[in-house]
Amino acid sequence: MTDRAGLSATLTHHHRGITQVYVVGELDLDTRDEWRRSVGRQPAEDVSALIVDVSRVSFCSVGGARMLLELQNGANAEGVPVELVVGSKPVRRCLQACQMWELFSTHACHESALARLGESGVSRRPV
Repeated sequence: MTDRAGLSATLTHHHRGITQVYVVGELDLDTRDEWRRSVGRQPAEDVSALIVDVSRVSFCSVGGARMLLELQNGANAEGVPVELVVGSKPVRRCLQACQMWELFSTHACHESALARLGESGVSRRPV
């Protein structure tokens, strides 16, 4: 799903209720509507954990960092852990500049994120 503003987000559902979100393009206020259409309803009822891959994001503004934080806060409120795969300098630099880096569980690769979820048991807490 891509729009003219430069964002594509693909969701893939895996075993154990893990949903992986692959984000490509720009995370900023111009792409907020597309982000909300693609990712805004997460976590879905059957999701036990989210892995959000922003390693192919080419630009991240403060607004983009807030979008990631809103996703995480919403998921955490539902008892769903969020693991962030950050291989892109724009996202890392933005989160660090906004002093948000420490708020996320970050990983260099999917394997690390999956391993972290394996350690935590990935069981969704009833709300």
